[in-house]
Amino acid sequence: MFLILAKLQNLNLIKNFYLPAVMPNRPIHCNEETISDASCTTASLTIEATLVFPFFILVFLAIIYWLNIFSIQTGLQIQLEESARKYNTTAYISEDSLETASISPVLMIQADFFSEKLKNYCNNSCIKNGYAGISFHNSTYYESKKAMDIIITYEIVLPFIPSDMIHIPFTQHCYFKLFNGNTITDSADKSRTKVYLTRTALVYHKNKYCSYLVKYTDIIKLSALDDYQKETGKKLSLCSLCKKLYAVSGNPDIYICATGNSYHYNRDCHYLTCDIYEYSFDEVKDIYPPCSRCSSDT
Repeated sequence: MFLILAKLQNLNLIKNFYLPAVMPNRPIHCNEETISDASCTTASLTIEATLVFPFFILVFLAIIYWLNIFSIQTGLQIQLEESARKYNTTAYISEDSLETASISPVLMIQADFFSEKLKNYCNNSCIKNGYAGISFHNSTYYESKKAMDIIITYEIVLPFIPSDMIHIPFTQHCYFKLFNGNTITDSADKSRTKVYLTRTALVYHKNKYCSYLVKYTDIIKLSALDDYQKETGKKLSLCSLCKKLYAVSGNPDIYICATGNSYHYNRDCHYLTCDIYEYSFDEVKDIYPPCSRCSSDT
């Protein structure tokens, strides 16, 4: 075997390969320029991340802080409305003594508003000066309207910034009418009055059932329907809508129009009122004159 290898070597068919005794500590075919480029790329990414990350943190904290402010507003509004509701439930008792009371209604609501729980909440929040920073000075009691407009004002301080440098003012309202147990009527306020017109109106009507306005011409008892049909020669049947919507018993009144072949159980049936439209007095007072009949009746 050795003789064969020796002969092949002499014929230059086998080349001599020599390996070093010790392998070097670097990769074969190493490109120094490639290593330098990779190191620069890694360093560039690290610097960019270092610059961007603080801004990302600031944006995240800003979102969290605004959510916190929204939570504070919601909590104060709920407490404000609850205090107003509590006072309103007893307003009818103190109505006659409001003028002579030593404590104003605003102060009564303010005293109920600042519960111990709310004080602790405000003192641990970002409200400037805690609960002492909430003011009711702009609140108003309208004696003529029997209403109150409770207004609270306060300031929010920003994090990581001294409170004397930047603060955001906030204002919240709660307007309500006092419940005194009396029905509110204002005969002088005609703007609340409803009037009625037809599609081709020339006047407005205060009475929805004015004889100049309604479609029906006759009102009779149901038991007299047969005699009415004999006298007029009409063959009448019950209105399909009244049949579905109105259940009657006994001997009710029925409403008959001059035209058509139906009678109605209810004078508010859609087929009788479809051409009657409701408006407020202010909308028509300068356009149409009043009906001579129903205006004189009222």
